Amino acid sequence: FRDGAFDAVVFNPPYLPADPDAARDDWMEVALTGGETGRAVVEAFLDDVGRVLAPGGFALVLVSTLTGVEEVVAYAAEREFSAGGARSRR
Repeated sequence: FRDGAFDAVVFNPPYLPADPDAARDDWMEVALTGGETGRAVVEAFLDDVGRVLAPGGFALVLVSTLTGVEEVVAYAAEREFSAGGARSRR
């Protein structure tokens, strides 16, 4: 997508921590697993979504308490996002 293309981005990523006992051929397990901590896909999204947001744009991301909401909020803050607010653009 081009830079600044979206006013809003909504993302429901695979966000659950990997279950080491789950079968990897179970499609539901694969669809819901976001890596060891559950944050791999969420963090990759937060690394890149700022580029496609228009000035004043925002992103809504669904995560689980099992993923570590505080850790996601801290990671987002490092990328100039805030929980419950719009991303500030320079």
